[in-house]
Amino acid sequence: MCDKKICFSAVNSIEDNKTRIHHFNEAVRGYTITNDGENDIKLSLLKEVFTVKAGEQFQEFFTSFSAVEIDTLGQSVPYRAYGRR
Repeated sequence: MCDKKICFSAVNSIEDNKTRIHHFNEAVRGYTITNDGENDIKLSLLKEVFTVKAGEQFQEFFTSFSAVEIDTLGQSVPYRAYGRR
């Protein structure tokens, strides 16, 4: 995606169904996660917490970061995610 002459590309994609920390090899500015499950997922990113409801996608850009905590709240919740640089 290119916006105002800045292009973003996807990096470090994952598919999982459990709580984990999604680390990046380099600083990224964007994050996308798709909740393929039937329960909510909580994301912790730059001291902010976001809820991704079942069947929804979260996509946003931030200041640089290198990790995101994904919390499936004790459930097995399938999801797909990647960073954007």
